[in-house]
Amino acid sequence: GKVPSLLQVYHHAGIALAMWGSSVTQGSWIAWVVCLNSFIHTVMYTYFLLSTLGIKVPGAKYLTSAQIIQFFTGIFGTIGVQVMGEECDTEASRAVLTFIQMYAVGLIFLFGAFFGKKYNKKDGKGKAKKN
Repeated sequence: GKVPSLLQVYHHAGIALAMWGSSVTQGSWIAWVVCLNSFIHTVMYTYFLLSTLGIKVPGAKYLTSAQIIQFFTGIFGTIGVQVMGEECDTEASRAVLTFIQMYAVGLIFLFGAFFGKKYNKKDGKGKAKKN
């Protein structure tokens, strides 16, 4: 097989740590984050299934865009937990949330670089190709 990319290793190792930390600290915010992530993955794996079955489905770049939007939404949607402090969650849970928010910033950069490399290709004349 292929050697996994930095994006794949960072994404899968980071999410394993994040979910472990959130389950141990029982953060009140985790259900929202998991639902958001589950929605994106349901759409993504439906796309992969249809593609595997030979059904041409346009929109791979929209899936990548949706993932990037998910990361921003997760970061900004959980800021209230940080602002509310002890009224909202435990210190340990907020520490895990801080880790996840920083992890998501890394994902934004990595997925953004992937998007630029994959979907903003130039033709021989310096113009962006249509995808």
